[in-house]
Amino acid sequence: MLPTSSFVYFCGVYRKLHLAVISQSVDAIVYLVMAAVTCTTSLLDLQNYEFRQTALHLAVVTNQPAIVRLLVNCGASSDVRDHHGNTAMHLACSRGLIQCIVEMMREFSAEERAQLEQYAHSAGLPSFQMPAFRLPNLGAIDYEGR
Repeated sequence: MLPTSSFVYFCGVYRKLHLAVISQSVDAIVYLVMAAVTCTTSLLDLQNYEFRQTALHLAVVTNQPAIVRLLVNCGASSDVRDHHGNTAMHLACSRGLIQCIVEMMREFSAEERAQLEQYAHSAGLPSFQMPAFRLPNLGAIDYEGR
């Protein structure tokens, strides 16, 4: 069982999640996302120090549409802004990453949700309820008014 109340655990998950996304290590990403969801989905929105990017920003920047979809469906907020005021959707649009844009707006099916819950159970993670899906705010503007 994971020490879900430990501050060290929280810090470790978000740093490891950012590194896993950057290195495109899908197995590690799925495990860390599920571990974060069993604690609190706000762990998915923690930002790195230098660029204030979340795991969702990093998944977009590294063009990983499946990871973008996983993060959004597991509760990562698409409204968090980086140090330039960009949301993950801004980054996807500015880079022309159509598949990332599409996946950010595509909700998991009931079967996909059940598969994730089964994965979490088989990985020894605590039981959890998948968060409600939220579409990105398509009217958001960056700090420069774009």
